[in-house]
Amino acid sequence: MISDSSRLVNSLNQQFDLAIEQQQLIEALESKFPKYYRLKYDHQIITIADLQQSLQPDEAMILLFLLVGVMLPLFDWKGTQRLSSIPI
Repeated sequence: MISDSSRLVNSLNQQFDLAIEQQQLIEALESKFPKYYRLKYDHQIITIADLQQSLQPDEAMILLFLLVGVMLPLFDWKGTQRLSSIPI
């Protein structure tokens, strides 16, 4: 019969081995896909004006702001903005 302490040690060893495997996988992905890695961790913020300038004439921008009890969608299409309020 396996004791509780043996089960705990086995579980901790498995957890450690999985953590090592996960770290190795992350490192492999970072080296194989550096552009994805940069984009994932690049926290550069774009301004609404820059985003509007990047839109094509047939594209629109929709931003959703969720607050307690209300959703505020902001629509921007061809330079015209509209903010609505939707109870949730």
